[in-house]
Parts: sequence; structure tokens; C-alpha cells
Amino acid sequence: MKANIKTALLCITIFAVGALYQFFALELSYCDYTEWVGIEPVNFAVGYLTILFLSFVLLLICNRPWLALLMSTIITTATALANYYILETRGAPFSFVQLENITTALHVISSYRFELTPRVQEILIIAVMLLIASVLLRTKKGSRRYSGIVTMVLGVIMVYSYNTIIPTNVVGWSWDASVSKYGYTTCLTKCTLQSTVSVVPPETYNESTMRQYVAEYKTVSPEANSTPDIIFILNESWYDLNQVTDVQANENAFSYIYSLENSLQGRCVVPGAGGGTNVSEYEYLTGNTLSLSPNCNPFNTIDISHGNSFVTHLESLGYYSLATHTEEGANYSRDMAFPALGFDTVHFREDYSKPDWYGHRFYYPTDTWAFRHLIQWYEEMNDAPRVMYLLTIQNHGGYESLKESEYLVQTKNDYGEYTNQVNEFLTCMSLTDKGFETLVDYFSQVDRDVIICMVGDHAPIFALDIAEKDKGDMELLLRSVPYVIWSNHINLRDETAEKNISLHFMPAYVMDVANVRMNTYFETANELRKNVPVLTSYNVYLDNEGNYYRVGEESIYKDQVDCYLGLAYANMKKQDFMMDGSYTNKLESAAATTPSSVTYKETAISK
Repeated sequence: MKANIKTALLCITIFAVGALYQFFALELSYCDYTEWVGIEPVNFAVGYLTILFLSFVLLLICNRPWLALLMSTIITTATALANYYILETRGAPFSFVQLENITTALHVISSYRFELTPRVQEILIIAVMLLIASVLLRTKKGSRRYSGIVTMVLGVIMVYSYNTIIPTNVVGWSWDASVSKYGYTTCLTKCTLQSTVSVVPPETYNESTMRQYVAEYKTVSPEANSTPDIIFILNESWYDLNQVTDVQANENAFSYIYSLENSLQGRCVVPGAGGGTNVSEYEYLTGNTLSLSPNCNPFNTIDISHGNSFVTHLESLGYYSLATHTEEGANYSRDMAFPALGFDTVHFREDYSKPDWYGHRFYYPTDTWAFRHLIQWYEEMNDAPRVMYLLTIQNHGGYESLKESEYLVQTKNDYGEYTNQVNEFLTCMSLTDKGFETLVDYFSQVDRDVIICMVGDHAPIFALDIAEKDKGDMELLLRSVPYVIWSNHINLRDETAEKNISLHFMPAYVMDVANVRMNTYFETANELRKNVPVLTSYNVYLDNEGNYYRVGEESIYKDQVDCYLGLAYANMKKQDFMMDGSYTNKLESAAATTPSSVTYKETAISK
């Protein structure tokens, strides 16, 4: 009996010390020791006890102390290394949801260089120490009685901690802000728990109220009946660094687009900062805000099949749809997501010709090359109204490939270690500017009404590192990417461009300026947009005067915001009253006019 107690105490001691080292390794993967000072002790304790709980769960399962310590060490070390390198290359930390996109991750990281930095060495040293400790425990056997008691006690502590001490939306606009207060381990655990609930209902959600709202809804734009061709472009890392720093350069990388006539331009507020193409893509194509589904990869965690989206709505008006991405369809499960969103035709990497690269950026084909294929497929579509979506790749990081002689734009600022990255990034922006000019040249000569909307998906990962903190609200600025809406024949000059607009409002905004009929959901979003153009993924919204409000607090916009969020939740959950006939506007169906065939003159874009 005494021997069993001694063995149990030895295991508890080794596990307690081992969990502490594993916890240190995980925290080191996000930031070094000097940045731990802001983490509150109670949150540190929760993170440490989380690792200890994991160790005892493994012990309870295998009943071999050495094996449990070995497995917990492997899990925490692998997580720490994954987080360190993903954070270094992508600007966003590792979360277990990303394992659903392991193919995408492996493809992306193949273009980066990995170094054995001091922090990585420390993580590996900790792992070696714990592996040696596990060997010393080889002769010891566990006691399910004692390990069960400890596991149960720790489990109760975990339930209390993650339901009481740690807030529901622990990660808001920034992992940095959250980790500096709660620690990486705690944030990672909370986000993992959150990912099991893909869509969170708003606090004010009432199904009967929403059902009645939809049933009684009357359109505010009964005259809307246009069906122009609509092209949506989500441009990888398209961002104006002047948002966060005053860039002095030999030329303006946005010179053509910023001087483009008959266009609406401003800043589009996206869900993520420094990364998150997938989340921007979801908001852009659905009109749903991801404030109701935080910290998720929506194409994998939200059921989007047979639901209402920008695409399915336009198809209900007679549109034919096409989506394309220049990379593999398996990335973020787009080969399944695009058809689920309603696209009639999809094209991925295998459908493109040999890529055109610029300089030594061999991984990322140019926007001009992607636009050329977009035009080709546009010409091959039938005479019905057309909606197209393109996701580009040209501007993807990292930005350490070009030679100095290949810079098209060079900054006069000294950004230290980031200067060359800034030059390569500005060169990419200039390539996008020139590519968009060729696209406009082509569609200017098409006799069908066409409206093109291009937005960025997120800022480059180094933007925060060169940001001048006195520029303003970094939470907003790092998420504020450019947008441009242009049309060949539709007069946009009399429209008011939104200075800032949330990405999930963009589908309704485009339909509004193009006079396209909207359903209840998009009209509700558009009416809110006119008063509250920015509703962020971190539950803060701004009115037209730039005043800040938090979702849930009393304001003159609260009822309107709550109504939109309620509809968004019902839409994301595909509730029946959003899907049936009562959902569409109370308008008599009108036969869509068939536009004439495409005619155009030869342009600089070669087939």
C-alpha cells in the first residue's frame, strides 16, 4: 500500500513538473519570457492545469506513466513547433481547426525557409528532458484509482475555469491582445472548444420574432430589376500600407485604380488581420458575418450546402455562375465549398494554362494571368446574366523572393529588416494595378452591362511590424483593405462610396448600386449598411460618423443590428423560414431579359 502511494506521489510530482515544462514550451511558441509579464496569474494557472489535465487523461487511458508522459510531450511539442512556424510564416497562430486543412498548410509552407532559432531550440531541449524523464518511469505502473481521482478533480476545475474564468470570445480582434492577457495555451483550448459549436446565436435571438419579420417583410426597392453581369474578385493580400504607415516611394503602386473613373472606392473591413483568406471568402460570398462563428474555418465547420448565398440568390434571378481559384481545389475544401455555395461551374489549377510569374516569385502566378483566364471563361458562358468569382494568389507572402533589380516600386523609408519585404510587396501591388487595368480595358469594350468588385482578403503579415501606432485604431486599420467597384455602362459617379464597409455587406452594396433585386436578407443587410457600414467580427460596429458601439449595448441602432444578426444566424443555420417561398421579396416574378451576345475589340490581353 505504501509502495503504491509512493509511486502515485512520484507520478504526480513528475507529471506536475512535466506539465509545467510543456506549458512553458507552448507559451514560448507564441512569445518569449519577457512578454509573459502581462498574463494574469489566474490565467497562467488555468493554462498550466489544462496541460496537467491532459497528462492525467492520457494516464487514465493507458495506465503507463512513462507512456502518458511520452504522448503528452509529443502532443505539446508538436503543437508548439507548429504554432511557432505557422505564426512566423502566416502571421496567425496554430489552432487545431487548421488540421482540417493540412494539405493547404503543407502547400503554403513549402515556400518558406525555417530556421532553428533560440526559441525553437529551447522548445526542443524541454522535449528532450521530458523524453528522458519518461524513460526513467518505464518500470513504474500507474494506479487507475489515484489517476482517476486526480483526473476527476482537474476535470471539475477545467469545466469551472473555461465556463467562468475564461470569457466566451477569448480571442477577439487579435490573438496578440488575447494571449498577452490569457496566454496561448488557454486561448488555444478555448478556441478548440468553441470550434465544436460552429454558429453561436446572438443573445437577443428569438426564432418566432425572426419568422414573423420574414413573413411580413415588404421590399424597399420594388423597382429594382436589373441583371448586369457581376464579377467578384478577392485579391490575395491586396492592401495599402498607407493605412498603417506613410509610405514614401518612387511611384504610387495604386496609381491606375485610384484614378479610375466611374468607380466607387474605399476600405473594406475584413474578419482577420494578417491572414484568413478563407474567412474573408466566406463573408464575401454569403453576406454572413463571422462574428457569429468566431475562430473557425467556415468551409469546414459551417454547413453551407443548399443554403442562401449571394450566388444562389442571383441564380434565382436567372444568373449563371462560375467560381475559380488559381490553386488546388483541395485548399480549404474549395472543391466542395464552391458547388455547395451554388456555383454552376468551378475551375481550379488543373484548368489553367502554364503560369506566368513575375521575376523570382515562382510560387505565385500573376493577376494578369488569372484575369486572362477569367475573360476566357466569361466568353464561354451562355447568354444568361453572369456572376463570376475569382480568388487570386499573386500577392501571397513571403516577400523575400525578388532581386533588387526586379523591384517595380521601392520605398524611400527605412523599415530595417522589413525594407526589402516592403519593396517586394509594393511591387506586387503595382502588378495588381497593371493587371486590373487590362481587365478594365477588356470590359470597357463589352456591350453587356458589367460591374466588377475587387477587394483584398487581408493585410500582409508584416503590416503590424511596420505600423505607426499613432495612425489610429490598429484593430480597424489592419483589417481595412481596399475595395474598388467599377462598371462599363452603369453610372456609378452619382453613388456615394462607403469610406469603410464590412465585407459581409459588400454583396448587398453591389446589388444596390447595380439595381439588382434583393431578397429579404440582403435588403435588411443593405438597410443596416446605410446607417452602420461597419459591423466587425469582434462585435464592435461603427456608424456613418465613425462612432463606436459594442454589440448588445443600448444605441439608436441596436434594434436594427439585432435584427440583422438574427437573420444572419437563421441564414447560417438554414432555418426553414429563410429557405422557403416566403423568404423572397413579395414581387411578381418577371422574366429576365436575355442580354445580347458579347462583342469586343482586340485588347492587350492575349488568349
